[in-house]
Amino acid sequence: MSTAQKIKVYLLLGVANAVYGVDCLKDIPDRLAHAGFRISVYAVLATFAVSAILVEATGGELGVASVFGSQNVLGAAVSKKESPRLVVKQAIPQVTSKALYAVDVKSGKVLVAVNEDEKQPPASTTKLMTALVAMDLYRLEDTVQVPAGCKNTGSQEVNLYPGESLTVHNLLYALLISSAGDAACTLAGGKVDIADFVAKMNEKAAALGMTTSHFSNPIGLDGPNGDHVSTARDLFVLAKVVATDPFLKKVVNTKEYLIANDVTAHRLTNTNDLLWNLPGSVGIKTGRTYAAGEVLAYEYADDAKDIIIVVMGSNDRFTDTKAILQWILDSYTWE
Repeated sequence: MSTAQKIKVYLLLGVANAVYGVDCLKDIPDRLAHAGFRISVYAVLATFAVSAILVEATGGELGVASVFGSQNVLGAAVSKKESPRLVVKQAIPQVTSKALYAVDVKSGKVLVAVNEDEKQPPASTTKLMTALVAMDLYRLEDTVQVPAGCKNTGSQEVNLYPGESLTVHNLLYALLISSAGDAACTLAGGKVDIADFVAKMNEKAAALGMTTSHFSNPIGLDGPNGDHVSTARDLFVLAKVVATDPFLKKVVNTKEYLIANDVTAHRLTNTNDLLWNLPGSVGIKTGRTYAAGEVLAYEYADDAKDIIIVVMGSNDRFTDTKAILQWILDSYTWE
């Protein structure tokens, strides 16, 4: 018999004994025999019995729901409105994305799911994982020198020059704001060799539960054998982890940034257009390659809502994301 079941039995026995005790008090004034008064006495005694039993059973923490279940207490239904709650049933809008996944972060409720477990190239959303591994390896104030091999990476770059020294702080800004492949290459090769760094990316993915993802490079280039892949569900997991880091969340929300020293300056502009034209946009990361098409891991938040949307294999990631977000806002309530 479970603890909760035992407590229920003890409770019933306690109430029965209380009733019997009251009935045995033959010499009480006649007014106590009035049914209403007797019921009040029984209720008070039962309340004390319940309190004593529950306090003892829960180690001092009174929790009726833990004994009777969250939905029913002594036959009385206890209900709490689900949030978010679907209030308008309508078809998901037609978009160009091959895969969609949208989740209310606070509740964990899945709002949209289309081909969310289908493996596809993640393009430069890979750099979110590059950032997490770099945060594990370095301190933000550490300085890293740009290797000669980090020019012409096949990705967007911010023209870091070989031999230039930058802090990890600034390299992460270049990586996540301007999607800089030369910053990814520098971070990956600054403390360990790139192969070891990629191995750490895959170890991190496994630790986070990204069970269908596999990375073959820190930049987001298409794998030559199709072995650089992720899914919309896995990218949601990755984006959510990034969003919980205060520094990285600040970076992905930054529209423009200047890296300057005595020798040169690098002006960074965020590749996420929605930061400019969609109020409530938090970030997080864009991606695009030939095999991947357009990819976006995106976060929207206001006082009540915190929504992460992932689109993969899109022809127009920003339009698709806005359409899905609007559908969510029209279909669900957070009240």
